[in-house]
Amino acid sequence: MAFDGLFLAALATELTDKLVNARIEKVFQPGRKKIVLLLRQPKKNYKLFLSAEPRRAGLFITDKEIINPKVPPSFCMLLRKQIEGGRIESFTQANLDRILSIKISPPGSIGLDDPLELIGEFMGKHSNIILVKKEKADTAILGSIIHVPVEKNRFRSLMPGERYCPPPEQGKNSPGDYTAMHALLTAYSRREENAAVKQGLVNLFQGLSTFSATILSLEAGINPDTRFKDLLPAEIAALAALLAATSEDIEEGRWTFSLLVNAEGKAAGFSCLKGAQNLKNLFTVKTYDSPSALLETFYAHREEEDKLAELSSYLKTLCARELKKVEKKREAIETELAAAARAAEDKIKGEILKAHLHQIKEGAASVTLANYFEAGSDPVLIELDPSLTPSQNVQKYFKRYKKALAAEKQLSKRLEETHAEQEYLKSVLLSIRDAAGYEDLLVIRKELAEEKYVKESGTAKTEKQPKMKPLRYLSADGIPIFVGRNNKQNDYLTLKLAGKNSLWLHAKDIPGSHVIVASSSPPEKTLYEAALLAAYYSRGRDSANVPVDYTAIKNVRKPKGAKAGMVIYSGQKTVYVTPAKEKIEAISLQE
Repeated sequence: MAFDGLFLAALATELTDKLVNARIEKVFQPGRKKIVLLLRQPKKNYKLFLSAEPRRAGLFITDKEIINPKVPPSFCMLLRKQIEGGRIESFTQANLDRILSIKISPPGSIGLDDPLELIGEFMGKHSNIILVKKEKADTAILGSIIHVPVEKNRFRSLMPGERYCPPPEQGKNSPGDYTAMHALLTAYSRREENAAVKQGLVNLFQGLSTFSATILSLEAGINPDTRFKDLLPAEIAALAALLAATSEDIEEGRWTFSLLVNAEGKAAGFSCLKGAQNLKNLFTVKTYDSPSALLETFYAHREEEDKLAELSSYLKTLCARELKKVEKKREAIETELAAAARAAEDKIKGEILKAHLHQIKEGAASVTLANYFEAGSDPVLIELDPSLTPSQNVQKYFKRYKKALAAEKQLSKRLEETHAEQEYLKSVLLSIRDAAGYEDLLVIRKELAEEKYVKESGTAKTEKQPKMKPLRYLSADGIPIFVGRNNKQNDYLTLKLAGKNSLWLHAKDIPGSHVIVASSSPPEKTLYEAALLAAYYSRGRDSANVPVDYTAIKNVRKPKGAKAGMVIYSGQKTVYVTPAKEKIEAISLQE
């Protein structure tokens, strides 16, 4: 990405053209670090969105509906009191820094009052939105969207009532004419030994991010990682000419707004430099008419990525925690089973006591008797309860045996259930790994809620769930192959979609997707491709020679009460495949 001083300069130009003299009708705060100003111009209304979120810092004009909280936060209330009804006088950026000052004449002002300033500092994790007012020779802070006490920042405090102090200047240069640029670059190349060109440009010039410096380097035909001291005179001259041209573009407001999208369809960055158009061999480059439209699109991509990462992390943590609980439960059951397995000793002791009942004395605490049930064994020491009769001691051992026998059956059943739960949670983790987007994760969260692992909020319960279709491939022989993307889809594929003549596949003994081939006897090539898909969409994705079972769909059934995606099957055969990514990409994925 590149929300740098250059891009903010382009935004300031657009905002000045469209929003100067606009009346501030309403102020909203849709998020903890977001502000929206509803602005009125004679022929059109605008919404100006400002964000101090670290990964989405910036501002832009938007047409989208904004969902606001029922109770406005305190900073929003302050802005409503101070600037609603006021007018925007100007947008000012100093020295190509990532700081924009919006001067606002207060409501009811007749031009005699000092204007208020809404200052946006769009600097990553240090971003903030601050309302200030001139008071004599100082500028006082009325409020900020993020309070920064002196304990957090010794250089400057951003608290109500404090004097506003801008961030320290970095002593960098602004792009200028060719002669000045050439002199600067030449001097820098002589004193900096190891700085790469892209980093050197960032160190020298105000307003350039590493991304913009990389674009300028490439446009000049220079590898951005080349050391500055290794630049040839012709290369320094090319860079100086580009910087001079960039300076003219800034003065004239000539910009080219580009969104760069990578091979995975994700927004990789954006730029206002025309050189970004030269990156079409690396990215899909989309051109926009305005910086606001470009920035809004990029941040929408980033917000989707953040939502995806946040929900994915939450679901992974949840499943990992539940797996630990199940593992502890399994260990406890196995310990109890081991104890129950020793119940046979109680039966033998009971039989020995019964056979020697006449030799046992009343009130004895123990007795040593011959063991007739194991030939050649030594006499057995048997502990007794002195308060019981010999006959009662016999019954005591038999009762303990029967109780342990019953417990063993119950424990074995519980162990099976625990194992099934472990496999289920592992399969959910696999579905999270393979989730293609946010909607996939919503389906998984819904499934976990139905299985009582997640308690859904009122909003989540009423939230319309997306209907996600299984993946559909077409084999080299033209036969459809379906792959479930989560446990719900696995059930749907196996129990509803699959026809009676379908073939069912699954990676052997590990969590994975159900795969359905729309043929009971597919050609060898189709079977191989289906097995590749079953192995790839399983925990064996990164392994070699993954065993994949396949059987007729009629041999697959779901036990009563089993969790989503859990089935048993019979009559299977096994094929071994190595699911390399390039092999999967060679199979035709249908939209």
